[in-house]
Parts: sequence; structure tokens; C-alpha cells
Amino acid sequence: MDSPLKTSHEIRLKQAQSSTTANGVSTDLNEKEMLLSEKIDEYIFRLGYTSTHTLGIVIQLLVTGKVRVDFRDHYERLQLAKKTDVMDRTHAVDLFDRHLASHRKDETQSGPDFTQKIIIEPPAPEPKKS
Repeated sequence: MDSPLKTSHEIRLKQAQSSTTANGVSTDLNEKEMLLSEKIDEYIFRLGYTSTHTLGIVIQLLVTGKVRVDFRDHYERLQLAKKTDVMDRTHAVDLFDRHLASHRKDETQSGPDFTQKIIIEPPAPEPKKS
């Protein structure tokens, strides 16, 4: 393993993305390379700032070196570009936390805090007694 103090801006990923049709057939395999920081930011935007899914995806990727993420209409295969970037869970969580902390620092300097969307559902109707 390389130095555990790497940042998300120093780790490169290989991404293969494919769309899936209603009957489950995969098409359009697109491959590209990107920084881990870009992928984390994309997931934060898509899944929400406090999403545990984003944390789980990033930790799995950093610990095992690869992960497949299935969405409704496509899936992504993510793989670390260098096997030496694989790290233990503790360092992976630390890297993710440092990435989020850098965003929070930028937000407090440049504007208001993010808005969390909360959905409240009405309680289920009580069954009628016969």
C-alpha cells in the first residue's frame, strides 16, 4: 500500500458505464478515467450530501479496488487505476471524511449551508373495524 494520507484528488479511477433496457439488456459501454474526487462529488450531487450509499460505494471501492453500482437505468463499474491505492477501511473512511470536510469548509466560506430535503409522509389510515 502507498501512503495512507492520499486525498481523493490523488486517486484515479477507471469507470465503465452501461445503460440497461427494460428487459435487462445492457448497451452503450462507455469507459473513461477520472479522479475519485470527481466521482464522490457526482454521487453527493445525485444521491444527497448525507447519503450512506455514497459512503458505502467509496469505502468498498477503496478497500477492494473495484465496485459495481446499479442504478435504475444504467450501471457503473468503478476500479482503482492503481492497485497500490487499495487501503484498509480505517484509511478509506478517513479519506472520505477529509473530502467532505473540505467541501464543508468551502461552503461556509462562500455561502449558506446546504439545504436538506425532508419528505414527511402522512400516517397510514387506520383499518376500519367491522
